Amino acid sequence: MPTNPLLSPLIMFPIIFILTVGFVAMFALVAVHQIRMAYRHGQSNKAYLEGDFDQISSGLIAWRAEALRDLSSLVIWGGYTMVRFHHRGEVKSVEDPGGRAWLAFDYRGQGGRGTFVLRTSLRELRLSLERTFDGTRAQVSVDGETLGEIRESRPFVQMSDRNGYAVGEYHRRKRLLVSRVPLYGEVLMRGRRLARINSYLVSLDRWWALNKPSSYFRNPAIIDLDPWLSEEEESWLLALVGMEVDHSIWRAIVRHS
Repeated sequence: MPTNPLLSPLIMFPIIFILTVGFVAMFALVAVHQIRMAYRHGQSNKAYLEGDFDQISSGLIAWRAEALRDLSSLVIWGGYTMVRFHHRGEVKSVEDPGGRAWLAFDYRGQGGRGTFVLRTSLRELRLSLERTFDGTRAQVSVDGETLGEIRESRPFVQMSDRNGYAVGEYHRRKRLLVSRVPLYGEVLMRGRRLARINSYLVSLDRWWALNKPSSYFRNPAIIDLDPWLSEEEESWLLALVGMEVDHSIWRAIVRHS
């Protein structure tokens, strides 16, 4: 029976060789591109982290009454996570996602502990965070004055004043499936609902965020805000947003590790 001349080893070998070389070359080009991107990404993050945080936070939008309503659910950040970690980023505006940010943060630590600094144009909050198997707890201060403590005690996040007395709770929402759909939990303080906070803020690496507009900018971090907040109540809401920023970054790290 005559054989197909196209299946002759003399013909098939060059074809296989050319295809193999082409595949290897394509793989090498992709690998080189990824290495270059990773290097540029690393250099960008390094410059960002070594920059002056005071200078970064000096460019924030001037804080005003509607600021909490306009906080985006998208956290843009950069940093590294090893034994020690350093995360830095911002939370922008729902109405003007391409403009300046409302919040800037800088978070440094080791293991499950760290200091989370959150700034608006008017004030600075410091959360001394500790992550345990039971959840997160944080000692909170505002402009150097102790505000109190946030402690996750499932199913609620409890807020206590500087003397240890309970002042409120945050009904943080949980979901079993991975999703980026907003899920809002109530914040109650002294028997009054202050707002609902998105328990699933979305963290996006700043390197990709620069050229990748996201619909998550359009989801507010806080909804159903009480129009008559005191300065103390506003500080508690900001502290809870800071805690959710921390959760969102660690979710992103676990998802991509």
